[in-house]
Amino acid sequence: MSLIGAHELDRRGRVAPPLVLGRLGRHRNGFAKKLILLNDVRSRSTGPHVGTVLQEGDLTESFEVGTLLERIQRDRKAYHEFLRVPTMSAGLYVLPRGGKDLQAPHTEDEIYFIVGGRARIRVGSGDRDVERGSIIFVPARVEHRFHSIAEELTALVFFAPAEGSAGGPS
Repeated sequence: MSLIGAHELDRRGRVAPPLVLGRLGRHRNGFAKKLILLNDVRSRSTGPHVGTVLQEGDLTESFEVGTLLERIQRDRKAYHEFLRVPTMSAGLYVLPRGGKDLQAPHTEDEIYFIVGGRARIRVGSGDRDVERGSIIFVPARVEHRFHSIAEELTALVFFAPAEGSAGGPS
């Protein structure tokens, strides 16, 4: 298992917000088996949101990549947001082999973690290969696109702050 990121405890032993802790275990098909997200209750929003919104008192919510993939297939969409709190949002993005990535620049910073597949990504004027295990940071408002998708591409996508919350079209 690998640790994606975490914040330290404050001087009183309380979790310093926001705490985002992800542990990925390997499933027999190569996909990450489980993503666990923890967040401090002080960062909750009470408004209506797409996906899972953690409620006051909830400290842990876990998601199965396989279940998220089933949801994407059922809804016939490339992207499914599964978590939204004011400071970040997360989703799963799937592009088929040979598919087209039609996204436009976002108003928030973004990180992609490639769960499976092979492709290339253009970020600004740079272009590089991506595969399972690749992590890509895309600053807000920078043109970016996956292309040359050699194997179905599955990516965890993290926006900070939450997608669409920084103003302007996302």
